[in-house]
Amino acid sequence: MFYMFLILYTMVNLILMFISSPMMMMMMMILQIINMSIIIGLINKSFWYSYILFLIIIGGLMVLFIYMTSLISNNIYKFNMKKMIFISMILMLMILILIIKYNPNINNIIPIQFMNNLNNNTLMKIYNNYSMMMIFLMMNYLFFALLVSTKIINLFYGPLRSK
Repeated sequence: MFYMFLILYTMVNLILMFISSPMMMMMMMILQIINMSIIIGLINKSFWYSYILFLIIIGGLMVLFIYMTSLISNNIYKFNMKKMIFISMILMLMILILIIKYNPNINNIIPIQFMNNLNNNTLMKIYNNYSMMMIFLMMNYLFFALLVSTKIINLFYGPLRSK
């Protein structure tokens, strides 16, 4: 299951390289964030951290989505079949390598290091003495970014796109 999400993550990365439409990029980024949250939840054995990370990143993407929809025109995106066939072939090759490397038996696909210590409280490892300084720096940076963004957005200047 873990490797399946890693393959999906790689496939979304490959598709993201060939997309030029901002709206399709946004959709691929949302798929990538959902996939990344599932992978982090599977690694940590607790989905709380991945849930919080998902909400924060989706909130930022919502702001970017509103910004992009106010600036760009609404164009229909057309898929390039050659690129899609190339990406599909790479995905099939990755799945084939996964099947060859690991036995299809489900007991052999789950990595041993992720099965160890199931009662480990991974959420408490985030806030330890070693990472406390970095957390304070991130909190200060986010507060500074909030102040700067409220200073930049001034109602007296009007909208970004004039009619």
